[in-house]
Amino acid sequence: MHPITVPAPASKRGTFSLISAVVALVGVSLAAVTVSAQSLSARAAEQIQSLAEWKRGWTATQRKIDSQILAGLRMRRGMPLTAAVPSVPGVWDTLRLDSRGSVQVDVKADVSDDLLSSLRGLGADVESAFPQYRAIRARLPLLQVEAAAALPGVQFIEPAALFMTQTGPINSEGDAAHRASTVRGLGITGAGAKVGVLSDGVDSLAARQATGDLPPSVTVLAAGTGDEGTAMLEIVHDLAPQAQLFYASANGGPATMANNIIALRSAGCTVIVDDITYLNEGAFQDGVIAQAVSTVTAGGALYFSSAANSGNKNDGTSGTWEGDFVDSGFVFGGVPIHSFEGSTSNAITVSTGPISLKWSDPLGASGNDYDLYVFDSTLTTVLAFSESLQDGNDDPIEFIAADQAAGRRIVVTRFAGAARALRVDTNRGRLAINTAGNTYGHNAAASAITVAATDARTTGGGAFVGGGANPVETFSSDGPRRMFYNPDGSPITPGNVLFGTGGGTILQKPDITAADCVATGTAGFLTFCGTSAAAPHAAAIAALALSMASGPSTGQVKSAMASTALDVEAAGVDRDSGVGIVMADRTVNALQAPVGGSARFYTLSPCRIVDTRGAAGPLGGPALSGGGLQRSFLLAQQCGVPSTAKAVSVNVTITSPSTPGNLRLFPQGVAAPLVSTINFSPGQTRANNAVVQVGGGPTAGITVQNDGAGSVHFIVDVNGYFQ
Repeated sequence: MHPITVPAPASKRGTFSLISAVVALVGVSLAAVTVSAQSLSARAAEQIQSLAEWKRGWTATQRKIDSQILAGLRMRRGMPLTAAVPSVPGVWDTLRLDSRGSVQVDVKADVSDDLLSSLRGLGADVESAFPQYRAIRARLPLLQVEAAAALPGVQFIEPAALFMTQTGPINSEGDAAHRASTVRGLGITGAGAKVGVLSDGVDSLAARQATGDLPPSVTVLAAGTGDEGTAMLEIVHDLAPQAQLFYASANGGPATMANNIIALRSAGCTVIVDDITYLNEGAFQDGVIAQAVSTVTAGGALYFSSAANSGNKNDGTSGTWEGDFVDSGFVFGGVPIHSFEGSTSNAITVSTGPISLKWSDPLGASGNDYDLYVFDSTLTTVLAFSESLQDGNDDPIEFIAADQAAGRRIVVTRFAGAARALRVDTNRGRLAINTAGNTYGHNAAASAITVAATDARTTGGGAFVGGGANPVETFSSDGPRRMFYNPDGSPITPGNVLFGTGGGTILQKPDITAADCVATGTAGFLTFCGTSAAAPHAAAIAALALSMASGPSTGQVKSAMASTALDVEAAGVDRDSGVGIVMADRTVNALQAPVGGSARFYTLSPCRIVDTRGAAGPLGGPALSGGGLQRSFLLAQQCGVPSTAKAVSVNVTITSPSTPGNLRLFPQGVAAPLVSTINFSPGQTRANNAVVQVGGGPTAGITVQNDGAGSVHFIVDVNGYFQ
């Protein structure tokens, strides 16, 4: 397994112009075509047609083998790939042959003792086998791959899936930034909570235990290789020092990671966190890892996952394009070329990691066949390609593992089948024609809490305040995530699997934001940036909350974290930060009284209880003046809130403040708290979530206090209550 470490961008980047469209080639002799340097050349057309013809000639056994393995086999045997494409040296970057000429592969198969014995008889070194996932990982001599594909029970052989940890450019500042030390001052330390971490490895665990950065009692289920797991454990321990720590590596393929997620839950972990993205995970349907996440969350665990470090649309750092297949009108050898918003190619503007193409067919049952090519900057020479066969029982993915330089061009073709929603991902590269929606796979699973990152150093050693002061990192991956299939492969909207017609369902992702760029004692992570650092901060806050004497449930903790987050980026929930930055003190404050004993949270349709922009009256204007002036509002029996409610979950929005200041929301009839609910600057419009105690009874209500010097309009909407 080869984890990929790619530096995140250091600054925001602008948008890029579209690539010019090509001259029509349908029905025209290739030799007669004259096109511009930015259009598909006659040579490029010839190569696409040549590779398509090669694909059509594969035997039944070859159709069960990844196209790049087949290309490597031909080149290894000294044979030209095709007349127009004699060789593609970049294939070797994907295959990564060892000194014995073996390639690490993932085999999709009906796993049995007989099959494993037969593979070993071909010289394979079987590294893992999971019958429940129909998955085998092995090192197999390249020259024996065809013999292996011919074995009974084998469905497909492909290069071993690659993964990324989510490290950005290289005692945690996140402790102060999230006000976790304030919570520990109340005696809330994480005691009794069990936190499981998944990453690459914990190579320096013993060294960090010797220095006191980690406790001696870390339970390791599978060590793996690497050290990012050690740094993540440090972050959890810094914020929640009494939590019991567990670790299991995500190395070894998606099936191994899924198995280790289940193992952590079986060990008693109520909080699990990872920073891994397997690059072959489904974008439009939950794969085995996301399904494991759903299993443990259904069993009562909270699962936190890094959003990824592959950029976002708003900051001009997107390396993703999502949209429906559009026939450009250019056909070579019967293969239509896709149009990227008017262009037959998409330019790489910042060097990439591996490139993937995915489309909206069910996992393991794709019968629509798309192919992926990378050409040089002049669109004359194919430099890399992936064109495995999808004929009804395959995954909808093509994958080029080798990094690609800026200036190269991506071309997508439809080899066979119907139009589908497409996703092209450059994995930390940049595309000239790009979209939002980078986060995917189990990182963006509906049952996972997807975590974006914000730089802890923006606090100057203090606490996050939200708003424009603590923006999401420019490399932090954005949402939303559209899903077209249920985990079992059944369509969510039968007959409609396209973006343009509103198919599937949309998941609001990321969910929350937390700190990165913090110090650890682990070499290589002395300044630990990236969503890899953000996810364990959020997990640690959950561990603190779960250790409260009131014994809140995981569902109550999740609700409290989200409802009290500091709003950042666009007002309200947004595709970059989710609900905003989670704060330890605000989470615990929300849980102190409202969820004592057996209290539960109930959602309501959003209901407005006050809007000072409206006409003067009990629930209207004027704007609230500053200097500590207050307004109070009765809540009992309003908006469906019962008189027995202990607290309400609200969204508060401010607009048109005349001076800097803050609002505080608190129960009617008690003293104002020291912690503000929302801070603001002159002229801003901002929103934030809060849980406010109301006490119960017929006179229950909330008070709003303006601690600024000037006036401000505010709106309060109720969306739930604790009872």
